[in-house]
Amino acid sequence: MTHPYNSTRLIDKFVRRLNKIGIIVDLSANYPWIYLQQINGKFITETYAANHGFAAFFYVNYAKFSDRRVVFKLIRDYCGKRKIFT
Repeated sequence: MTHPYNSTRLIDKFVRRLNKIGIIVDLSANYPWIYLQQINGKFITETYAANHGFAAFFYVNYAKFSDRRVVFKLIRDYCGKRKIFT
């Protein structure tokens, strides 16, 4: 089991790394779910792993992704197609 301090670092790291590449996310929490509310100013309309929103993380003793692949697929969908530089 991960120490609670490390689990909040997971969420902070997630938000900071997305900000570095120009993706701004807003999160909200209703224990034990942590929801994605907005991505780049666009409100999330989908629900996932919860009845009332898109649950990106679960927080029971420590935070963990609900499903990392689904979360990043949603982020890609809401950000649109980006030109990839090589």
